[in-house]
Amino acid sequence: MPFHLNILSLEKLVPVEKTVSSRIPEIKRELYRTGYQANPLLVSAEEDGRYLLLNDINCFEALRAMGIKSAVVQEIPDECDDSNFLAWYHLVGNFNLEYLRGLSEILHLKLEEIDYDAVWNKEDELISLRCTFIDGQSYRIVPRPGELIGQVSSLNSFIESYQSFSMHLKIYPDRLFIESSEIFNLGSALILLPFYRHDQILELARAKVLFPPDCLNICADNRVVGLDFPLQVLNSPVRVEEKKAFLRELLRFRMQSDKSTVYGGKVYFMGKSRHQKVRASEPEDIKSPDSGLYLE
Repeated sequence: MPFHLNILSLEKLVPVEKTVSSRIPEIKRELYRTGYQANPLLVSAEEDGRYLLLNDINCFEALRAMGIKSAVVQEIPDECDDSNFLAWYHLVGNFNLEYLRGLSEILHLKLEEIDYDAVWNKEDELISLRCTFIDGQSYRIVPRPGELIGQVSSLNSFIESYQSFSMHLKIYPDRLFIESSEIFNLGSALILLPFYRHDQILELARAKVLFPPDCLNICADNRVVGLDFPLQVLNSPVRVEEKKAFLRELLRFRMQSDKSTVYGGKVYFMGKSRHQKVRASEPEDIKSPDSGLYLE
């Protein structure tokens, strides 16, 4: 299948993030209104025949709630490296140093003051959160030494705590963008989430440790967007081989008519992720990998 596209039973998909139940009704309404799955779900194959579901967890749950039994997916190939496994940054409102210290103490996390430039160090191998305030005060939030599952669970509790009482936005993981814009004025603190390797995400999924919403930011080369696969075909009783044949023809038709795009660089799904809201689109069938693509 071109671009590692496939049609899989939803029963084979193992989510790695928690759903946001309040978003499900809106997604269901959108699916009912359009009758399409807009973009393939992103998955990674496991050895036992199941697949890690790496994005669009809420869409997955909406499809299940509608009684849809399968979905179009795009598989991350085995040769994909860990540079494709990123994380969002969270801009958090009503969050100050007092809250930071209090949460860290309650959750038994170590708080270390660090230099502002160290906040942006992507080579930091330590599993930790990094937090910086608008005045430049910066801290690293470190779990107790131990196994991966315990450390990540502690950090997840921290994230879920501020998500529960503060407004937060997930924003592009790019220092230049953040510092050159006025986006920091929309919040009180910027929290940088850890980058997890593929094998770590797999270990956590097997242990049923789910990340809070809006944490993982997974990229795939040659990402297909704007496919608009009919839900009626997904739910039809025909054999899966026939559905895959339809998928191949649909992709060919939509690319020829410039309605679907295969994008060579990073694709950031910010929300509803409708292809019609792609920013800065280019005319080529396969987009350049030199810049990011942001889907609203």
